[in-house]
Amino acid sequence: MKLTSEPTGPVTVTAVSGDTSVATVSGGDGSSAGTLTFTADDWRQPQTLTVTAVDDAVDNEGGLRTTGITHQVGADYPASSPPELAVTVRDDEMTVVTSRVELAVDEAGPGATAAYTVRLGERPRSRFTYLSVTPVDGQGASIDPPDWITFDADTRTFTGTPREADTPDTLTIRVTATDGALTDTTTFKLTVKAVNDAPEFTEGDTAARSLVELIGAATETTARDVGDPVTATDPDSETLTYALTGTDASAFAVVAAGGQLRTKIGQSYDYETKRSYTVTVTVTDEDGADDSIAVTIGLTDVPAPAAPGAPTVKPGTDPTRLAITWTAPENAGLPPITG
Repeated sequence: MKLTSEPTGPVTVTAVSGDTSVATVSGGDGSSAGTLTFTADDWRQPQTLTVTAVDDAVDNEGGLRTTGITHQVGADYPASSPPELAVTVRDDEMTVVTSRVELAVDEAGPGATAAYTVRLGERPRSRFTYLSVTPVDGQGASIDPPDWITFDADTRTFTGTPREADTPDTLTIRVTATDGALTDTTTFKLTVKAVNDAPEFTEGDTAARSLVELIGAATETTARDVGDPVTATDPDSETLTYALTGTDASAFAVVAAGGQLRTKIGQSYDYETKRSYTVTVTVTDEDGADDSIAVTIGLTDVPAPAAPGAPTVKPGTDPTRLAITWTAPENAGLPPITG
């Protein structure tokens, strides 16, 4: 800065920052006043004012802050004040930007991955050297990461597939970037969600049951259990529902709440006509996941009682009566003989 004409006496020019939190201005002598003094001897010599940016350690919107420098000329020098000098301060804070602030990933299973990106908010002023990811607790302190999480600082790739035992869980992840001089961090939440696991039959893919026929292939008048229930277990402890399909499904029924196979009232099971039946039991959980098992039902034959032998007739002690005896045929394991 200099004057355009010789003054009659000393002339002061004072520079004032409109916002000293953005920038300050000081005189050429190093003083903080931002004041210059010109005399008749040096009015032609330019003098320097120094503008100093103020570091606020804040990532400002757009990375810029502005203020203006105004100049006040002493009243003894009849000249208009110089125009306001616009000052723009560019942030030196680095920013790290993640594509997501929250991320959900399913436990191990099909599609059990989720991705997000990490980038710098601006071009670094020196060579970028390091990027790290650290889980933190509720107070912001670093904690050991789960063993299923990995992070590649070179490719800025976050990967991992949680296991069944890792669900449910929510991690707060802190991403830190540095260029060797300056550092910035950002955080996001990683939520591990449990996925539904299908139920499974305890006997595997196949099972066998047996049914004793009624004598003479009589029609069923009450529903009888066919062996033990065909049961399944569910890792998520959901309510299970059983249903019956397959080649001979119409000949049997299944208890929806427990998997117990039963005969059907009005149905006849005859060993001499059909000795084996095949059905499929399907179990479904509350979320629609299912499992099936093929069940073979073997019919047990019940032979008819043997014909009774001829009765023996002898005279009785009473001349008017006869003594008649009769031996019942072998009937072990069969219904009692009457008549």
